[in-house]
Amino acid sequence: MAKGETTVSKFNLNEISIYAKINWLNTETTVFQIKIFDDTNTWSGSFSNELAEECRKDVLEKEDEYYRHVKNCLSYPNDKYIYDFKVSQNTATFKWKKHFEGVSAKLVHGYVNLDKDVVTESKNAIIDYLINENTLQRKEIDKCDLRIKEMTLKIDELKEELSKFAEMKIAMEDCLYGKFLSILNTKKSRIQFLEDQLKNYEKI
Repeated sequence: MAKGETTVSKFNLNEISIYAKINWLNTETTVFQIKIFDDTNTWSGSFSNELAEECRKDVLEKEDEYYRHVKNCLSYPNDKYIYDFKVSQNTATFKWKKHFEGVSAKLVHGYVNLDKDVVTESKNAIIDYLINENTLQRKEIDKCDLRIKEMTLKIDELKEELSKFAEMKIAMEDCLYGKFLSILNTKKSRIQFLEDQLKNYEKI
């Protein structure tokens, strides 16, 4: 998982929809921090490495596989999982359950205990974050486009140089071939001369 990456997801529950902003820390102590936005409040919590290991052992998944599944199911909500959000006064719990082969019920794949924020953030904070991310990505795209144009020009220059080298190679080969033919003809003439001399010697 990319360290420091932030994702925003929407989870459609039975009666409500919630939004989650997740900061994937991947430190020695914390897998991610999460802030959930419901219709009226915001809730904050974190998924520790210790809790992740407990959950991983419960579902019998390998370490790399488990963390990959956690990242995918929270970043890209899908039908393989059931998401649950329960509120109790100033605390809440967010769970994600997964269906495993050979098990009739869905097992808890992971969960986060959350505290109600003293100051509730507006959902506009998510919109602002997404707009900022979109702006940053557009800048990166512009940089990539410029880099591609520069590379295209460089490729064209290299193609032109390669074409010149190919022409030089052909010219050198023609020159060498011409010299080789000249030497070969000289050798042939010399051999013919010596053969004629030998024949004349034999007649004496």
